[in-house]
Amino acid sequence: MKKSDDNWSKLVDNYSSSFNLLDNLIVILDKKGKIVFLNNAGLKILGYKSKEIIGKDWFLNCLPKEINKPIRKYFLKLLTYGLKIQRTNVNEIITKKGNKLLIHWYANLLKDKKGKIIGLISSGTDITKEKLNEKKYHSIFEGSPEVIIVLDKTGHILEVNNRIYDVLGYKPEEVKGKNILKLPYITAKGKAIIFKNFTRRLLGQNIDSYEIDFIHKDGSRVIGRINGRIIKDSKDKVLGEHVIVSDITLEKQIEKESEEQQKQLKRIIEHSSNLFYVHDKNHNLTYLSPQVKQILGYDMEEIKGKWTKLLTNNPLNKLGYQRTVKALKTGKKQEIYYLELKRKDGKKIIGLVNESPVKDKQGKVIGMAGSFLDVTETYKVEEELIQEKEKFKSLYESSNDALMVLEPPIWKFTAANPTTIKLFGAKDEKEFVSKGPWQVSPKYQPDGQLSSIKAKKMIMKAMKEGKNFFEWTHITLKGKIFVATVLLSRLEKKGKKYLQATVRDISKEKEFENNLDEKLGELESFKRLSIGRELKMIELKKKIVDLGGKPSIKEDKIIKK
Repeated sequence: MKKSDDNWSKLVDNYSSSFNLLDNLIVILDKKGKIVFLNNAGLKILGYKSKEIIGKDWFLNCLPKEINKPIRKYFLKLLTYGLKIQRTNVNEIITKKGNKLLIHWYANLLKDKKGKIIGLISSGTDITKEKLNEKKYHSIFEGSPEVIIVLDKTGHILEVNNRIYDVLGYKPEEVKGKNILKLPYITAKGKAIIFKNFTRRLLGQNIDSYEIDFIHKDGSRVIGRINGRIIKDSKDKVLGEHVIVSDITLEKQIEKESEEQQKQLKRIIEHSSNLFYVHDKNHNLTYLSPQVKQILGYDMEEIKGKWTKLLTNNPLNKLGYQRTVKALKTGKKQEIYYLELKRKDGKKIIGLVNESPVKDKQGKVIGMAGSFLDVTETYKVEEELIQEKEKFKSLYESSNDALMVLEPPIWKFTAANPTTIKLFGAKDEKEFVSKGPWQVSPKYQPDGQLSSIKAKKMIMKAMKEGKNFFEWTHITLKGKIFVATVLLSRLEKKGKKYLQATVRDISKEKEFENNLDEKLGELESFKRLSIGRELKMIELKKKIVDLGGKPSIKEDKIIKK
């Protein structure tokens, strides 16, 4: 044993100084796998001091658990049977701190002077970072949304990512090793362009990106944008080209559709009844559509400068101008508005304006774009309707008759004028419209019918015939009963039918009628009484005459009376 240790000591002494100058990890193992020597680079990589690791089992201390047994087995077979050694190998080692490193090994068997195997010497290079970078590159390479192709300087494909299958329908293995100019997915015209630009790049010229047509495996057309750069080694020698192909088929389709939309928009603008315009932040007109002649009477070249010079002194223009200024300031679209403009012939027209801020690529407001629709006649009608509405509202609110609105399907009141509120003793309109007609009526009407049933009959008759006039006994919210005439009139608004009720309190008229009937009855009784008395006197006179007498002058006067 002593002799064996001496032999290792001599060997280590002979080579340690040289091995310690190397950056690679140098390790010497004896036949049992114990560490005989580990150079300074190895100690640094593993994180040990010499006395901590020399003499220890390499496999137990420096290899991960999952691989130490199979590698030890291979090692023992190698040294025991002298098997042919696999000179290069890659496996992980584990440092003192437990970190794993990937080492690329170059190994040789150690033999004594008699040719007997005594151990193994290995030189290892830490390739952990390289592998990480390689994985990172591979991840980027395969994860790219673009087709990435690596060509040698003869145009043969060395590498291509899987994206080529998504774009052109070909798998990477179908195109690797082939010359790009002989591939079926490039048109003849495309090959000519590629060859020309590839050659110019190899000669050192800068070539901008360009577009060519490809043919998908299914025969469809694919448009690609090509970007390339030359690959050189550390000595500036050209090795090939790195090519990126972007699928711009959809982009081109959108551009084409956009062009069509622009043409269509132009046709719409030119044939629209609207006047389209654009003005800058200072209100200077920069565009007017052809409708300017029809709407304002001007030729396009006649209107220059600020659009505000077309405004009249109509008060509604103030609001419109304020909205334009606010949109220019905030960059936010405002509500549509009316403007009154003066035509070339002096006539005034009113238009409906719908506009939006125009922004540059940085999002800065640079002007306004909008449309002007001549609504002069419509506006006049609307104004008349508003006036009529105000007039009706005035009549409705000032009427001496109680006016109220009933709407289906439950036929409750939905509106009432001030006279109604006063007549029924409600606090306000809200309290009144919470009721139905039968809730402001006694339980029974004078004819004995339930108010709830009779009210619905009256409503249905009015809806059927258009109107219904009748007498009705009401009761106020405070319990006072009064008699009224009711006129139900069917009305319609926006296709919806409803009823307006006009209620007039006739309690005093009814009281007068009742008093008059009473007086007439008294007169009739008196008349009957007087006539009866006269008949009796005439009969008495006749009896006196029959008796042969003659009534005295006094009796005659009494009889005549």
